Amino acid sequence: MMDLIWNIFSYVCGQTPDRSFHIAGEILPVCQRCTGLYIGMAMTYLLVFLNGSYRRGLPPRAILIANIACILIMPPFGYHLIDPGPQWRFWTGLIYGNALATLFTTAGFSLIRERETFTSHWSDKQSYHFWILLLLINLLPFIFPIQTKWCYTIATICITMGFFITITIITLVAGSLLWHLTQQLPFIATSKSK
Repeated sequence: MMDLIWNIFSYVCGQTPDRSFHIAGEILPVCQRCTGLYIGMAMTYLLVFLNGSYRRGLPPRAILIANIACILIMPPFGYHLIDPGPQWRFWTGLIYGNALATLFTTAGFSLIRERETFTSHWSDKQSYHFWILLLLINLLPFIFPIQTKWCYTIATICITMGFFITITIITLVAGSLLWHLTQQLPFIATSKSK
């Protein structure tokens, strides 16, 4: 099973051993930044699906600004212009993954549900959940990785979940957009009416 996971991630990550976390004698199937990216996405998907914020339009302005800031932090670190070490690589992946997952789910499901507007309908409780998660994500690099087999297993599961949920959401949104596009084209609409 791990060979399959390694092979899948070889298409999206360099998997350089000296830039990957070693946990309990095992190497994670992705680099430190991708570890953060997919764990951040998995944690965010878990939150937005459990608290229902994915059905409530884009997040409030303060959360949007925080997400945009997290996305803008990534390029200098992602292109190795600044590289202070493994925990920083992990942290930038975490906050980037959190921002992307928040925006993928809220904007993506708004498109799928055919909303005319992307206005926010998040409750205060859903906003608090986001800020608590962002705080936890910012604290995680101080304790990760814990050198136990269960930490390796949980990290690998979260990495895999984050990756495959992202692929699923992108596929659903792309399919929905293509379906809506075909409904707008006059020659398809004409051929349907005949």
